[in-house]
Amino acid sequence: MQYATQKLFYNGDAQASTSGKTFTTIDPSTAQPVATIHTASEKDVDAAIASGRAAFRSWSQTPPLVRSRILLKAVSLLRERNDRIAEVETHDTGKPFSETSTVDVVTGADVLEYFANLVASGGLNGETTQLRPDAWIYTKKEALGVYAEAGLPPGVFNVVHGDGAVGGYLTQHPGIAKVSFTGQVSTGAKVAASAAGGMKYVTMELGGKSPCIILPDADLENAVDGAMMANFFSTGQVVDKATLLYGGPTKPFSIPKGYENGLWVQPTVFTDCTDDMKITTEEIFGPVLCILYYDTVDEVVKRANNTKMGLAAGVFGKDINQCHDVISKLEAGITWINTWGESPAEMSVGGWKLSGVGVENGRRGLSAWVREKSTLVEGGGI
Repeated sequence: MQYATQKLFYNGDAQASTSGKTFTTIDPSTAQPVATIHTASEKDVDAAIASGRAAFRSWSQTPPLVRSRILLKAVSLLRERNDRIAEVETHDTGKPFSETSTVDVVTGADVLEYFANLVASGGLNGETTQLRPDAWIYTKKEALGVYAEAGLPPGVFNVVHGDGAVGGYLTQHPGIAKVSFTGQVSTGAKVAASAAGGMKYVTMELGGKSPCIILPDADLENAVDGAMMANFFSTGQVVDKATLLYGGPTKPFSIPKGYENGLWVQPTVFTDCTDDMKITTEEIFGPVLCILYYDTVDEVVKRANNTKMGLAAGVFGKDINQCHDVISKLEAGITWINTWGESPAEMSVGGWKLSGVGVENGRRGLSAWVREKSTLVEGGGI
């Protein structure tokens, strides 16, 4: 299915790009075109940022309860149109509808609801946002329309499309105070360096090579279910997936044949892996699971930490005290015990080492978007 041409979105409305350039996104499950997208020029980025800065003056002074009501209205509209937005997401990303309709829109609405409640308590200072999506992604008109219909003032939320050149101009722009990036480590390093030139605040949520350790006393059925979900959910294209599974020997099994015309690779399990293999040391953003064996818990913890990345880690076992002990020694920012992947809005998450800087979600994630100002008043002369 092909959608209408997608323009830029800023100052509360769709805007044609002044560059005259476009690119085409594709459905990775079929390799067929999804939509034609306008590519932003530097002039377009300037205009989007100007609209955001103009909106900030009034939006940041809007009473918290008013801002909260607008966000909660958007939450209601997202849930009301869940299936329609999920359908577009399925065509855009190739994910099954069973996932986009029960996870993607649902969790997005949940996160927005959580922050809306913080707004009501005075926990948020009316920021405005400029978004530059991945160049392969079709920005959903349905989702953008929700915010305008909910009453979000023009300029508070803006979207510019384009490649790395557009992103580079955006991160260096003097009108931007904070840069948040999600992607691979090498790109994140460039984005952070670009933002640092202007002393901007940054949040980096980068790659991972996450270990999942199955302890000797683990419930194997639960552990295997968890490992499968941790690796093959969203075709393995999840940054915190458990790509390294430490446990005992496995039995061979068959895997159904994948699509012939799409861009997917078949789910793949490598057994008898060693720590020095390329597949066990470099991030693979796909449905690939590496099984490694270990003899002692101390040994496997040391091996699991022998990576430049530290996004996530998990442990499966019945002795909860031992599980906590292992988790405390693993060098990762997001950790789980006897499960994998759950991350509610109130849970702050962020990577260690090369996996990132700062956190997202929760109160700490929210505070990362607020500048502090200290004022001391001498009252003696009043």
